[in-house]
Amino acid sequence: DKDEMLDLNGLPSSFENALVFFLAGCVVRNFRHGKKIKHSMMVHPCHKMDNHVIVYEKIEAYFSQIKYNLSHNNQSGQMFAGKVMNQVNLFNQHINVTVQDVYETLKKTQLHLVNSREQCNDLHSKMKLLPYHIVIGGNMLDRGITIDGLAVTYMIRMARVGQADTLLQRARWFGYKESYIDLCRVYMPVELKRQFEKLIELEDSVWDFLYMCDKNNLIPKNIDANILTPEGMKAVAANKASIVTSS
Repeated sequence: DKDEMLDLNGLPSSFENALVFFLAGCVVRNFRHGKKIKHSMMVHPCHKMDNHVIVYEKIEAYFSQIKYNLSHNNQSGQMFAGKVMNQVNLFNQHINVTVQDVYETLKKTQLHLVNSREQCNDLHSKMKLLPYHIVIGGNMLDRGITIDGLAVTYMIRMARVGQADTLLQRARWFGYKESYIDLCRVYMPVELKRQFEKLIELEDSVWDFLYMCDKNNLIPKNIDANILTPEGMKAVAANKASIVTSS
């Protein structure tokens, strides 16, 4: 999918699936909470800023084509709208969605390019203009930027050597999302999914250790304990840790 995302051809089918899920979530959240909500999607393709522009322009062109198809109610537009309608129906069978509704939702969706070349300080101001947003970028999305109403993440960036702390920083889908947790979805390659699964196992083991200390009135810093990182992954950068043992 990464190669498809960055080449000069169309977008991968997985992105269309993510977009359909996202747009359906926009419709459902508007039905549940009204027009004041923010619903967002993050696209994290790679770290190279030139590639961010490629992805941004491809998504922008794709949006323009879908809007044209929907506005003319042609066969392609009806097929795309049908996918969104079917997804909405899976969330709530009582929401009646038309092709026009899908078109209006897409018109209210704003694209943002976020990297060090762009002026990102006013991102939150820009996000006040419309209710739905797709944010595209790389390293700047790892930390320091909060994406209001983040529900869908499309991440295809893989690191040569997984670094646990960096991987967790990229996982911007954490937060207070109970009111729309059913509308949240993360799309990523299988290998990246495995890395996050390993991190969950690691975190569970850390919590088990802390619970054990609490139960036995022990002070963690006084115990000689090893935090085992998953195979093929570093806990942190070398300058942040003196000893790292791989499992």
